[in-house]
Amino acid sequence: MIKCPECGKDISDKANSCPSCGFTLNSQSTQQAAPKSTKKKKGCLIGCIVFLVLIMIGFCSNDNTSNEATQASSSKQTATVEPVLTVSAYELLDAFMKNELNANQTYKGKYIAVQGAVGSIGEDIVGDPYVTLKTGNALLSVQCMLNKSETGKAANLQKGQQIIIQGNCDGKFGNVLIKSCSIK
Repeated sequence: MIKCPECGKDISDKANSCPSCGFTLNSQSTQQAAPKSTKKKKGCLIGCIVFLVLIMIGFCSNDNTSNEATQASSSKQTATVEPVLTVSAYELLDAFMKNELNANQTYKGKYIAVQGAVGSIGEDIVGDPYVTLKTGNALLSVQCMLNKSETGKAANLQKGQQIIIQGNCDGKFGNVLIKSCSIK
């Protein structure tokens, strides 16, 4: 028994044509066609696997490089740049609640200092440290996503403690979000 080079069905090695697809067989082409077909399939499969592995390596190295660059620039920014504005957590949330468009123009994308009382200290679902500042609103706060280097300082904070946090305002997503923060 051999496999038909056209449809792959098992047929007699003595048949002149495949009963399934009608492909005309001769003894030389049948014996040579099957190995070539198998070699081509294996070569394509190996090529595809190598290609996918290279793409995955590229994505991983790109992601790590961009994360390192972002963290480095965040650290430099918090260490060398003075805040554009200083505002209390209460005033910041109030501005976003009264007119989000105006608050975005005033605060979003700017490096600001926010003063307030610590509401909570924790980690998000990926383990990044944060501190929330009380705003007078029972449901909403100013959520400050800390640089990893600030974890030690955050561990020493107490709820209700008055602090100043500097970072980049990212707008209102339920809470007002401040990213790449450092505790002053």
